[in-house]
Amino acid sequence: MSEQLIIRLGSRAGQTISWLVWASHSDEVIASGEIANAGELRQLAERVGARPVIALVPASDVVLKQVSLPTRPTRQILQALPYMLEDEQAEDIDQLWLALGELAQQEGQYQQQVAVVQRQRIDCWLSWLREAGFNVTRMLPDALLLPDNPLPACIELNEQWLIKQGPWQASAIDSSWWPQYLALAALPNIASYSP
Repeated sequence: MSEQLIIRLGSRAGQTISWLVWASHSDEVIASGEIANAGELRQLAERVGARPVIALVPASDVVLKQVSLPTRPTRQILQALPYMLEDEQAEDIDQLWLALGELAQQEGQYQQQVAVVQRQRIDCWLSWLREAGFNVTRMLPDALLLPDNPLPACIELNEQWLIKQGPWQASAIDSSWWPQYLALAALPNIASYSP
């Protein structure tokens, strides 16, 4: 039996955390719910047992970028990657954590997917999960789980709209800003998974 626990974390410890247990052998959710905050993760661990964990983190806390590389990535180029992004970041690059996504070749140039997160924030998420006894196998921005669609895919969750406009292009917009975002983005159509 292959089951995974998927936990959708918040930006802060006091935010609601959603979770579900996914059974891949039957392609179904076998349990789901919400807990009030990160302090209740230990009780969740006791309730759902020791399953591999995929942690979903808020897309609002992750910057997804595609970086053009001069050649196929080598160890030296990947070590220089933070400094290639330094001018685009408002924070000190040493305070940020970078995760590499897929590498693609477009029009003869290499494109490296990179996720950028505050190091302090990722350390916080990992400490919540470790202290509760979870074994995290993956961390992903929540909006990337929306389906790949020809149209931008979106859903409203916890006072935010998550939108995925491409395989490595996702955002989170506060619900109060959603009408203005749609007007400014000038998207002709969207695939909404919320009313």
